[in-house]
Amino acid sequence: MLLDEIGAYLDTNVAALTLGTNLFLSRMLETPDVAVGLYNSTAAPPTYYMGGDGNPDLESPRLQVLVRHTSYSAGQSMAYDIFTELNQIVGSTLTGTHYLRVAAVDSPTFLERDRNDRPIFTANYDVLKELS
Repeated sequence: MLLDEIGAYLDTNVAALTLGTNLFLSRMLETPDVAVGLYNSTAAPPTYYMGGDGNPDLESPRLQVLVRHTSYSAGQSMAYDIFTELNQIVGSTLTGTHYLRVAAVDSPTFLERDRNDRPIFTANYDVLKELS
């Protein structure tokens, strides 16, 4: 599934992230202070090929990434590191699923400060992939 596959990819390709420690799927815990959450977001309709079996051939989910940090500049930098890494997924196979493209919808943007005054950044990505 999308979050598992992208989470494993970021765990491997972004040195500062470790799945289950500071990289979380569909949630972000109060600790640690520096954390990243991956979330499913709205999606485009699936793609069907003519002559197929009636099931969609490609799906187009949207991914939202939230980055929380104790430092505004370091949080923004981490969000851009993830942005750079995700935009490199073109014609790649992640955990057995073929991804045609992961494309940023927007650049990392400051969202808010949480109740502990930690800045949170967000970015959204359109994904085109085979069914997993």
